[in-house]
Amino acid sequence: MKKTALFLFAISCLITSATAQDSEANRSDNYRRGWALEMGNAVGYGTFRDMGTAPLSFNGLLFQPTLGLHLIYPKRMEFSFVSRSSLGIFEDAVAPALNFGSFDINFYSRLMFMKAVKGKAASSQAKVQVLQFYWGAALASFLDVTVNTEYENSATGVSYFIGPEAVGRVDIMPRWKAPLMFHAELGLLPVAAVMRPGYSYIDNYTATHPVLDALFSDFDVSLKGFAGADTDIGIDLVTGPASRVSLCYLWSFHTSGNSGYHRFDHATHILAIDLLVRLHTADKR
Repeated sequence: MKKTALFLFAISCLITSATAQDSEANRSDNYRRGWALEMGNAVGYGTFRDMGTAPLSFNGLLFQPTLGLHLIYPKRMEFSFVSRSSLGIFEDAVAPALNFGSFDINFYSRLMFMKAVKGKAASSQAKVQVLQFYWGAALASFLDVTVNTEYENSATGVSYFIGPEAVGRVDIMPRWKAPLMFHAELGLLPVAAVMRPGYSYIDNYTATHPVLDALFSDFDVSLKGFAGADTDIGIDLVTGPASRVSLCYLWSFHTSGNSGYHRFDHATHILAIDLLVRLHTADKR
C-alpha cells in the first residue's frame, strides 16, 4: 500500500513539474524577443527622368547592398531598420547606343513596426501549414543623386522623399518537407515631403558658371500625395528562429509628380539575396 502511494505521489510530481515547464515555455514563447542582422546584395534595372536636368529618360544597371537590424517577437510583432544603397550606371535614348554617361546613386531607408493580425496553424490534412498576415507602419526616406557627365551646370540632380508608409505582408508555408516559405509585402507612401535642392536647371546655359556654385543654392519643398510604392516578393529558406535566406524580387517607384517646378520619376526592378542571422535571443522579464 505504501509503495502504491509513493508511486502515485511520484507520478503526481512529474505531471505537476511537466505542466509547470510547459507553462514556463509558453510564457517564454510569448515574451521571447530575438535580435537579427540582415545583410544582402542585389542587382537589377533602374530608370529615372529628371526634368530639371534633361528631358530624357535614363536606363541602366544597378548594384544594391542591404543592411538592416530586426527586433522580432515571434508570431506577435517586429521592429526593424533596413537600409538599401544603390549605385548604377545609365545611358539615355540618344545615339550612340550604350553611351553610359550618367550615374545614379540612391539611399533608401525604412524604420518599421509590424504586427501579426491573423495567423493559421493548419490541420494535418491542410495543404498550407502556416498562413500569417501582418500590417505595419513605417517612416521611409529616399535620397537620389543623378550625375550627367555630358552636361555643364545642369549636370547634377538631387531629390529627397520622406514620409509615413503603410505596409502589409503575408507569409505562406505550404505543407512540405523542406523548410521553405513564400512572402509578399507591399508598401505605400500615401503622402511625402519632397525636397528638390537648387541646382542649375536645363534652361540655364551659362556654361561658364561653376557647377558647385549652383548646388543647394535654393530649396523647393512640397507635399506629394501617393509619392511612392514598393514591393518585396520572394521565397525564404527558414534556417532557424529569426533566421532565413531569401531570394526576392524588389520593385520601387518614386515620383514628385507636378508638386514642384520640375518633375522627377524613379523606378527600380531588383533581384536580391538577403540573409537574416539571429544575433541574440532573450526573455522579457
